This record gives sequence, C-alpha cells and structure tokens, in this order.
Amino acid sequence: MKRRLFSLAAVLALSVSLLTAAPASADHTVLIELPGSSEYYSPFSGPATITFTIDPTDSDATFSLRLRPDGATAIHTETAFVNAQDADGTKVVPFDWPALSVNSPRVYEVAVYRGGGFVDVQSFLLRPRLVTITGASPNPFLPKIDDGYKDTQNVNFKLSAGADAEARVYRPRTDGKCCGALVLNDNTGISNLSAGAHTWNWDGQGEGTYAGNLPKGNYFVRIAATDLDAVTKISKPFKVTIARTYRAKSTMQKNGILMHHTGPVTSYRRGGNCFVTKDETDKDLWITCLSASFTVYWRWKLPTGGRLEKASFVYVNVSSEICNGKKGHTKTDSYLKVGGIGQFRCRVDKAKIVYSRPVAS
Repeated sequence: MKRRLFSLAAVLALSVSLLTAAPASADHTVLIELPGSSEYYSPFSGPATITFTIDPTDSDATFSLRLRPDGATAIHTETAFVNAQDADGTKVVPFDWPALSVNSPRVYEVAVYRGGGFVDVQSFLLRPRLVTITGASPNPFLPKIDDGYKDTQNVNFKLSAGADAEARVYRPRTDGKCCGALVLNDNTGISNLSAGAHTWNWDGQGEGTYAGNLPKGNYFVRIAATDLDAVTKISKPFKVTIARTYRAKSTMQKNGILMHHTGPVTSYRRGGNCFVTKDETDKDLWITCLSASFTVYWRWKLPTGGRLEKASFVYVNVSSEICNGKKGHTKTDSYLKVGGIGQFRCRVDKAKIVYSRPVAS
C-alpha cells in the first residue's frame, strides 16, 4: 500500500512540473520586402528591407543576407545581428548591393540564412535598361549657317519595353559635364512606342527662355521613358555638339616632280621593278614599270581642319594606259597606283586635289 501511494505522489509531482515548465523555445522570424513590384529595370541596387520579429525566448543570432542569381552562388553578402532582448521587438535592416545590369532578363534572389540554415528567400526579375541612347548623327551638326545649308540631328535610342518617351536637352555644367540648365523637353514623334530601336530628330532649337537657335557648343541629350506600368527611367546623358561652321571646298595643285614618296614595289615576274625619274626642267615626273606595280604619293599641307575630298592627275601616256591606274587619297596624301605586266611608262605633269575646310558662319 505504501508503494502505491508513493507512485501516485510521483505522478502528481511530475504533472505539476510539466505545467509550470517554460514553453518550448521559438525563433526570430524574417520578412523580406522589395520596393514596389518584383520586376525592375537595370541598373538596380535595391534596397530590400529585411524585418526581423524578435522572440525573446530565442537566443542572440547573426543572420547572413545574400544576393544571388537564381540557381547560382551569392554575389553579395552582408550580416545582421539580432539581440534577443531588444526592447523594440523588431529590427529593420536595409540590404542593398552594387548596381546590377543585364542585357537580357534574369531572375535574382535575396536570401536570409541563420548559421548554415536557410530561413527565407524573395525573388525578383531584372530587365535590361528601359531606355538607352545608341548614337547621334551627324555629330557635330550644323542647325543654322549663313549659306542656307541646315542640318538636323538624329538621336537614336532603344527601348526594352513599350513606353512613352521624351527627349531632354541640357547645357553642360561649368565643369563641362552633365547636366546644367534644361533647354528643351520634346516628345514629338516618340510617344506610344514599342520595344526596339527609335529615333528622335532635333533641329538645334531650345524652348522657353532658350527658345530659338541655341548657341554653338556642347549639349547633353537624355531620353526619359515611361512604361505601361507608369515606371519612368532616364537614359545616361549623351554628348552632342552644335557647330556654327560649314565645310567650304577648294582646289590645290602641284607639279608632278613634287611627289613625296613611293610605296613598295610588287613584282609580277622575275626582275620586275618600278622607278620614277624627275624632270627638273619641265617639273614633270616620269614613271616607269616593268612587269611590276607600285604607288606614288603626293603629300599636301592643308589648312587646319582641312581634309582631302578628291584626287586627280594631269598626265601623258607614253607607252600605255599606265596613268589610268587607281587614283585616290588618304587623310594627308593623294596617290596614283600604277603598273602591270609588261613595260609601262608615262609622264605626270600635275597632281590635283579637291579639299574642304571648316568656315565659321
């Protein structure tokens, strides 16, 4: 009988112990939130907001915050410490990373780990830049000059999604960089665009206090685009230049004897060669080739900004059509490429060029 009473007492004691014991330990919980939607245009650097709801029965903990491409290893990691006795009951940590950019859509993940254990993850889709300026032509351009000739400039850009676009033109800052005063907002012809390549045309005019022909110099163009979800992104600035000059054409000639140099000889048969002879009396240049070819160059000292447009020669064929060889020009020289199979000879009296030079209006 005594043994049975002892057993009942033991059971009662165990029951009291279980009723008064502390509840099982719980964990700090984690919530990952991304700004706005879960789709973003490049470049994107977050931040994600990590909210820790603290359970005081849990222990202090250090969490690992990781950014990774879907299915790949982490490319950016930070840590967050949670004090279990924090009186606030929550801890909010902003988590950002170096700006990401892609050329095609890609999924990324923001993940939270505690020790080596996974806690939570949130995915987002990163798209290419909504708008990118790809070039401008002509650049520099001449929107107003005295002889009536007038350029407009095509600014080319691409969209990664359908959008309404607007061009913005700025003066440079005092350091020459973007962006100073806004001189023009224009959406002419670039509203309701589909994804892909597009062009905005500029006539060099400003608006408002900058209305009329803008002065010559550098400007910066940016394209703003607003997609169907009302997300607005702006391109990087693209430098363009308004010029107030045009290229005037002139001619120049010199005696054939004033050739500058020759190119290497190409022999077509054994013993083939080319050479030149200078006639000091008539100031002519004699060219002779035997089963070979080479190029004779005339160099021109042009005015600053000058460039060769066309080359021609005054010549006399002595034995063949040698001087009907290839004629052309580089940036600094005009040339005559001559020769062939057999013997060829001719006399160059004059070398001529047409060149252009910039003239201020």
